[in-house]
Amino acid sequence: MIEYSLNITERKEMERKLEKAFETISVQKERMEHELNVGHEIQMGLVPLIFPAYPNHKEFNLHGFIKPAKELGGDFYDYGFVDDEHFFFCIGDVSDKGVASALFMAVTKTLFKHNIAQHKSISQVMSDINNEISFENTSNMFVTLFGGIMNIKTGAITYTNAGHNPTLIRRKNGELEKLTDLHGPVIGAMEGLNYREGKTTLIKGDVILMFTDGITEAKNISKEMYSDAKLEQLFSENEYTSPQNLVHSIADSVAEFAGEAEQSDDITMLAIEYIGVSDEDRIDEFVIKITNDINEIGKVTQTFKEFSTKHELAKTDTGKFNIVFDEILNNIINYGYQDDLIHYIEIQVELYGNHLNVKVIDDGEQFNPLNIPPPDVTLDLNERELGGLGIHMVKKFMDQAFYAYRDKKNILTLVKHINKKQ
Repeated sequence: MIEYSLNITERKEMERKLEKAFETISVQKERMEHELNVGHEIQMGLVPLIFPAYPNHKEFNLHGFIKPAKELGGDFYDYGFVDDEHFFFCIGDVSDKGVASALFMAVTKTLFKHNIAQHKSISQVMSDINNEISFENTSNMFVTLFGGIMNIKTGAITYTNAGHNPTLIRRKNGELEKLTDLHGPVIGAMEGLNYREGKTTLIKGDVILMFTDGITEAKNISKEMYSDAKLEQLFSENEYTSPQNLVHSIADSVAEFAGEAEQSDDITMLAIEYIGVSDEDRIDEFVIKITNDINEIGKVTQTFKEFSTKHELAKTDTGKFNIVFDEILNNIINYGYQDDLIHYIEIQVELYGNHLNVKVIDDGEQFNPLNIPPPDVTLDLNERELGGLGIHMVKKFMDQAFYAYRDKKNILTLVKHINKKQ
């Protein structure tokens, strides 16, 4: 009887310990799932998902799609303006999946955006990213990467393919073109590689489709792959009303093909339809040069006033640009030169569609005014640091602003979506 009682006691103790262990495992599992979900949300926050992305730009239309196979994936895409005329885009696929690939993806995307902002060629961007990632790459991870820079006015594209699958272009006449050339191996394989680049040009109605192999290598329950041929047929033989319609049609086709088979790889796409700039959009432009003399600023504001009147621009926009000219030119003339020589400042103004583009070019000391931090308006005037307010107003007045330093000249580009007189 005593031995029987001990067996019951031991069994109950064991059951209690098992229940406690199960509770601990459940808590840890819930915490891990929560952290993975948070990680998923953070990672998706790194990929642009708001469309239309640039409703004020009629030169092109784009749409992206991404569906990770797990909570954390290694695919990504990105895009954005380099300056008022050049638009970059990229798509990548990191080896492996999970936390490590997600971190690798974030690093690659950040490096791409940092390097493209330096106004490098796309091949140089890829070379520099590869050197950064290959240096002490003890994880031996890599990323396939396709990136390009498009002139939104002409449709000209320079691109580099670093071990990625071919990008597809559907021409306006329905012809399908594959960009099959590789310009270097995967990113992260070896330092010191010099990547090359290719060129192509889009015309109105052309659509470029970038994708990862999660589409073409998607499998059904019979282990058959979706294939490049099926994707190319779908892309070339069907009509699509928009890039959004295109990528979702492909995603639906892949899902239908896979059926009940588990998704084994991330599925990612980026499609861009080129619309271009029509002759009607190219309205007018003027160029004026002044010397580094404060009294010359009035020539610029007067010329712009006449230009605004001619094209019936809203007085509010004209007033904002006059403030911008005064601020930018004063800064250049007062602080940009370290000698008493005569220097020339060139102002280029271009109006096309509903965009007013202004370039201010000077040969003064290299200086990016857009890097000036905004003033702390919560402080009293006597407590604030000098400077910053004027440039802060310039950035507030404009819809886009870009800076570049090329050929020993500062180039400040300002873009405003303008209105006609009310």
